[in-house]
Amino acid sequence: MKRKLSMGIFFVFLLGVFLVGCSAGDRNGDAKNGTPGQETAAGGDGGGEDKQKDLMDRFNSVAVKDAGVTGAISFIDKNISLATGENASKMIIRLEELQKEYLPDLELKYNNSETIQSKMRQVYKPGFDIYKIDHIKDQELSALLMETRNAGFKVETAEGTYFPVIDYGFYKKYSSRVTPDIKDYIDLMAVDSDQVSVKDAAFVVGWDEIMKRALSREKFIAAHGDSAKIDDVREQFERYVSFALYGANNTPAFSYEQNVLDPEAREAYIKIAAVNDGSEFRKTIRDFLSVLEKNNYKLTKDVDEFRKNARQDLAGVI
Repeated sequence: MKRKLSMGIFFVFLLGVFLVGCSAGDRNGDAKNGTPGQETAAGGDGGGEDKQKDLMDRFNSVAVKDAGVTGAISFIDKNISLATGENASKMIIRLEELQKEYLPDLELKYNNSETIQSKMRQVYKPGFDIYKIDHIKDQELSALLMETRNAGFKVETAEGTYFPVIDYGFYKKYSSRVTPDIKDYIDLMAVDSDQVSVKDAAFVVGWDEIMKRALSREKFIAAHGDSAKIDDVREQFERYVSFALYGANNTPAFSYEQNVLDPEAREAYIKIAAVNDGSEFRKTIRDFLSVLEKNNYKLTKDVDEFRKNARQDLAGVI
């Protein structure tokens, strides 16, 4: 009887050890299978300070101009899941810097050869997609487009010329890993990257969209005043404020012949002014409409003086 009791206690003990082990496994996850226990998401500790330092040291060793943008992209693709949100954001900011440094060299490859421009005219049709270039048989052009795509660029055209620009839509695959401000920055830039606002000195988007883009940048500034990208977004905000008040050379806010406000601009102003949410930009447009109404929606000295002051005031307030 005593022996049976001892064996029973022993089996209870083994069962307890087994259950504790299962519980720990549930909390920690299966490292081989990448279950939720792995701390790879943005904002996690990424394995501790020492591992984070090692990760960033390795990234910084490849994130140099001579190593190429593609080297940095390859490293990020393989390792960003191991980084904290802050370090993932640093990687993305550095990648953007590398692209800006590399862009002049890439532009030369498009501009130094008239044959490249001629070949681009043959393939750059409506719906052109740099991710679908397998049908291009010309080796020189195909190689250049692959280099452009692999380095996170896309091709744009203006005034009959083709040139590379940063493809911020390319960055969206990193959005879940970075801090909220860099995620919002990627979203802002991707909108412009997917559809430029101005081309050949004319609006490509409507007046409503110009207003929307100004508001989105004002919102970013209000939400992320300490972001590493705040100065870039402030610069963009000022540009969109200028577009909203002045238009573009080939899409002026006031007609060159009659100096009368564009009807579409007027409608866009009215829509923006109708919402009172504390936005300084909306308030400025609301005040602008009052001045315009007093001047029969014509470009008078008072109207011009208002928009000059408004542009300066918004730059100072935001």
